[in-house]
Amino acid sequence: MARAGYDPSEAIALWQRMAQLGVTPPEFLSTKPDPARRAAALSAELPKAMLEYNQSQKVATKLL
Repeated sequence: MARAGYDPSEAIALWQRMAQLGVTPPEFLSTKPDPARRAAALSAELPKAMLEYNQSQKVATKLL
């Protein structure tokens, strides 16, 4: 996602909003991770993703 030019921090905001929407089943009954847990996991990986994102922005700028 970061390499494609999408700001990785926006993914965290998206999953935080999804968590605020309401009731979710217990995670062990769901086929998908809990939105709040997903946002937390993305937050932990954000520094690495931002490095990729910043590199992609530099490359895109040079191509223009």
